[in-house]
Amino acid sequence: MRLTLTGIFFILHGLVHLLYAGQTLRFFELRPGLTWPDGAWAFSRLWADTLTRRLAALWLVLTALGFLAGGFGAWIQHHGWRPVTAGAAVLSVLVFLLFWDGNLHALPDKGGIGLLISLGILIALGVFWSGPAPLQAENGINHLEQVELGGVQQWISLRGTDRHNPVLLFLHGGPGSANIAKLRVQVPELEEHFVVVNWDQRGAGKSYPPGLDPSTLSREQLVADAHELVVFLKHRFGVPRIYLMGFSWGTVLGLSLVEQYPDDFEAFISVGQVVDYERGERLSLAYVREAAEKEGDTRALTELALVDPAYTSPNWQSQLSTQRKWLLRSGGVYHTARSYSHEIGMMLNAPEYSLAEVALWPMRSGNALKTMWPELMEIDLSETVPVIHCPVYFFAGRHDYNSPWSLTEAYYEAVDAPAGKRLIWFENSAHDIFFDEPRRLEQEVLTVLELHAQP
Repeated sequence: MRLTLTGIFFILHGLVHLLYAGQTLRFFELRPGLTWPDGAWAFSRLWADTLTRRLAALWLVLTALGFLAGGFGAWIQHHGWRPVTAGAAVLSVLVFLLFWDGNLHALPDKGGIGLLISLGILIALGVFWSGPAPLQAENGINHLEQVELGGVQQWISLRGTDRHNPVLLFLHGGPGSANIAKLRVQVPELEEHFVVVNWDQRGAGKSYPPGLDPSTLSREQLVADAHELVVFLKHRFGVPRIYLMGFSWGTVLGLSLVEQYPDDFEAFISVGQVVDYERGERLSLAYVREAAEKEGDTRALTELALVDPAYTSPNWQSQLSTQRKWLLRSGGVYHTARSYSHEIGMMLNAPEYSLAEVALWPMRSGNALKTMWPELMEIDLSETVPVIHCPVYFFAGRHDYNSPWSLTEAYYEAVDAPAGKRLIWFENSAHDIFFDEPRRLEQEVLTVLELHAQP
């Protein structure tokens, strides 16, 4: 309904531009005695007013067509309506600025109100606009769309150079650390071999509708949402199974899915497997304290001494932030970086997110983590998921202390996987293998694809 009303508004705004085109050609007067655009400051010294009128009329017609096309596109929810409307708004602003006579008298009649409306449209689209990143592929797919999962509108992107390729669903980390652009930017070759589906989970990134009930942010609900999405994808692409990839928290969500619905998946690819949150946090804190001692970093040691790895005190979020700060600086998050600057740059440059969504990302991520943290600290997959009934591949960074690699290795050795399991080490990576060794990760994923390719 909101897009429909938006589309109608743009169409009406376009029709107003046609009225001004009629005024310029003197088919009628919008107001008795109105001579606009005669005496335009940008053109009056270059040629006669007759030519100025014709140029203004042509400009206004093109602007009107842009608003009509954008409005109709919004009405039918075509993904291209935003750039078309933005282009029309730019033309609208320019036409009223360039053809103004320099006189403030009767400014509203000379398009002043239309100028303000078009400026408002530009600002709104600049702050709130988002859309799919370009993808050149004749037989490809490139959509950014909403789907209803568990009664809540949530966002997915679907990208690939061939819409008939196998489907790969990616489960992001966090909870709350959504980034639709991550695979597109860091491992783009996957789009040559899969239809890559990114999903901003409930309460994260774009999937935070007004009035979202925080109490619905639970492992059980997110598993239900994910299953509903898998069923949707299988039906949409007419396939019996899809590939599943999880990263960090997404590995917990992924293993929960394959445990309950193993027949839905060709294989599960786990990147930075989380096994036991409580043990993992204790190992991670011990690692950063040891690193600080080796460096003789008294400031780090002082701050880390105040951190309780159980994270049950009232200021546990502050303590967790302190631990993650020093973990980042000690190479436990990225092996080849010591800041999040590349992640921030990726988000700011991602057309999939509006500026408003980027600005709200930290708050939404923090809310999801705060809501789900007590539940997370109870998770121990070695107890709850001792058997995996679909092929599983664990990608582990040798320097990962965000989800400590030793727990991944122990879980791999203990888990019963009748359909097959494999542990792949990334010797030059920490937690985020997508950043540390993207080309190697691409090749290992393609190896999985080759092993399970249908004859």
